[in-house]
Amino acid sequence: RRFVGHRLAATLVDADDPRRTHDVDDLRGRPVVLGLFHADGCVGCSAVFDRLRDGLCERLDGDELPAIFAVTPQTKDTTPLSKLYSSSVPLVTGPTDLFLQGDLFEADRIYFLIIDTRGIVRFVSPIAPDSDDIDAALDEVLAAVEQQEDHASRSRR
Repeated sequence: RRFVGHRLAATLVDADDPRRTHDVDDLRGRPVVLGLFHADGCVGCSAVFDRLRDGLCERLDGDELPAIFAVTPQTKDTTPLSKLYSSSVPLVTGPTDLFLQGDLFEADRIYFLIIDTRGIVRFVSPIAPDSDDIDAALDEVLAAVEQQEDHASRSRR
């Protein structure tokens, strides 16, 4: 409830090159998928991001993919994030206030936020990589992205 229906303004910092940033506001005009998770505590999350990306490639069949980012909180830990995460989806760090500053975000889940072309969060879904219903949960996220992509393509016409 904290996110849905609200504009999300955040600057994401590339985990490999901190000089490269992505401002969510600059991505307006196309759907954006943010997967919020803790890179140091989520076993199997990399594979979920790859499955999501592969599913989007299949469903959108030639259409331009939405911007997709794996977002982990900024930490003072010196372990390189690339050792904790291996996926085709870019890893970025996000401000800690994006992670609700509390126990609401569980370390073993990814919280997918689907953002429309105007920067408004339209859908949020938690996914546990080891859950029995991961296929259904991913399908729900894919459908939400596909819906936003349909809205974006209609508005471009």
